[in-house]
Amino acid sequence: MNSLIILANLSRVRVLKFQQAGDDPQEQSHLREDREAIREPLKPIREIVTDQQGRWGRSTTSGMGNGMSTGEEHNLELEEARRAVERIASQIAGVVADAGYPSWTLAATPPFAAQLRKALPAAVAAKLTGALAVDLTKQPLDELEKRLLARA
Repeated sequence: MNSLIILANLSRVRVLKFQQAGDDPQEQSHLREDREAIREPLKPIREIVTDQQGRWGRSTTSGMGNGMSTGEEHNLELEEARRAVERIASQIAGVVADAGYPSWTLAATPPFAAQLRKALPAAVAAKLTGALAVDLTKQPLDELEKRLLARA
C-alpha cells in the first residue's frame, strides 16, 4: 500500500498516511489523517457568488435607474471549477513534495481525477501509482480504514 493517500473533490481535500504495524503484536496497520497538510480550505461556488452575479443597473424608459440587466453569460461555474482544480493540484503537489515524493494514491471521481492529473506537476504525477474512481472525501476514517486496508 502507498504511504500517502489523497482523497479529493472540488470542495475538499483529505490527506491520509499509512502507518505500518509496530513491534507490539497488538498494534495494527492503520490510516492517520493529516489535518495540517492542507492549509487553504476550499469553498464551494455557492459560497463565492450570489444569485445577482453579472447584473448591473440600467435605466428604464422613464430614466429611473431601478431596472436590472442580466448581462452576458460568462460560464462562471466552469471558470471557478478550473481554478479549483489548479488550486487543488497545487495543494497536492505541496503535500507530496513535503513528504519527499513518495508513491501515492488518489481517490476521486474519474472526470475530476483526469482534470487533476493534467494540472499536476510532472514530478508529482510520476509518483501517482494508484487510483480509486470514487469520491471518499466524506467517509469517516474508520470506514476508510476498512475499505482501503482490505485492499492492501
